[in-house]
Amino acid sequence: EGVLEAIALWGAEGYDAGLSTTPAMFMSTVMPQFEFDGAIMITASHNPGEWNGFKLCKANAVRGYHRGAKE
Repeated sequence: EGVLEAIALWGAEGYDAGLSTTPAMFMSTVMPQFEFDGAIMITASHNPGEWNGFKLCKANAVRGYHRGAKE
């Protein structure tokens, strides 16, 4: 709810997709029936709380790479 409120304060429209997978979050930025400008996933897992966080994706993004990765 806090993320949606912040998005609204910025003058944008948010959509709560509920429980979703990471691939579904990405696909929401490329599939014609959605074409969202970006997506934010609030993550939680079986790991300790300090490993929880946010996953971000923007439309037309390209996959990043880890520092030190070979091209």
